[in-house]
Amino acid sequence: MNEKVSVIVPVYKAETTVARCIEIIISQNDIDLELVLVDDGSPDRSGAVCDEYAEKDPRIKVIHKANAGVSAARNAGIEASSGDWIMFCDADDEILPGTIAEMLKEGGDADIVLGGFEAYIINKRRNRVSIMRDLKRDCFSLEKAEFTDGFFKFYQTNNILSSCAKLFRADIIRKNNIRFNTDLVVLEDYDFVLSFLPFCRKICSSSATVYLWYIFQESGTPYYAKRSRMDYADDVIAVHRKHQETLETMNVSDKGDVWSVWKDLYGNFGTALSALWAIPTETFGEKLAKLKRIRTVLRDPAYRAYVKFSRGEFSKKEYRYMKHPTMLSLFLLRREREKLGK
Repeated sequence: MNEKVSVIVPVYKAETTVARCIEIIISQNDIDLELVLVDDGSPDRSGAVCDEYAEKDPRIKVIHKANAGVSAARNAGIEASSGDWIMFCDADDEILPGTIAEMLKEGGDADIVLGGFEAYIINKRRNRVSIMRDLKRDCFSLEKAEFTDGFFKFYQTNNILSSCAKLFRADIIRKNNIRFNTDLVVLEDYDFVLSFLPFCRKICSSSATVYLWYIFQESGTPYYAKRSRMDYADDVIAVHRKHQETLETMNVSDKGDVWSVWKDLYGNFGTALSALWAIPTETFGEKLAKLKRIRTVLRDPAYRAYVKFSRGEFSKKEYRYMKHPTMLSLFLLRREREKLGK
């Protein structure tokens, strides 16, 4: 049976990239394709570009909705999709031609098929500044009975927690009402995959490099400043706990190498604290409130576990500050007082 694949693309302020994204996806003529474009209330011509393509290709479905964020857009795409498989792609990224068919062939009767990716950091002129690649890939599958001991190998060799570069069995999503959490500021894709994994009977790693992820570098705009929200760290902690619950539900063993299993998620604590620090403040009182919020994060058990398992990743001085929230808070507070001349 030729199974249909629904590719869901949330679109917002993407008029310069969405056409390229669409062209590459619809070039995959060797599969039964449905492309669901979700215009998330974009103020530019993104929605019009989507409509123009839909008029020419019956495989394309366009949804126009009020802006509510990427999670709500993906959820709207899930509701509108009719495929046997669901795949997600961002409007400024690419799915390489022919790779979906390769994933289907290798995936067989699996419930989730994981592909490889390449990530490019590029500037405004679209010059590549640097590149990151997924680990070297082999095609192998894992049955549910093998999860306890074999899932650790999967974790080491696959980008499991991202929602992109993956095929999800659609009936599992629909039957279990799995959706993206619209309350999360970050890690909504981690949360989605963690909700999906416990229902899997078989997972498969494809040998294909499927996805090109473009990270746009904006001069003069710090990366963390763009993502800074007080609740960023709350989301990291919440998803960390869900991660732990998921592995326990699946009866997964980390083979004693805890850092390797948890490092992807633990790394978000550093991002969260940097984002908190990047939140702009005007008065000393605002700065003090921010420092208190950082201190609360540092005292959370999830962060304490991060410190415990990441000791070898930092210098002694860095580790000393990470380990003692009071020392770090006082250090940062003294720095702020010096800046203010107090």
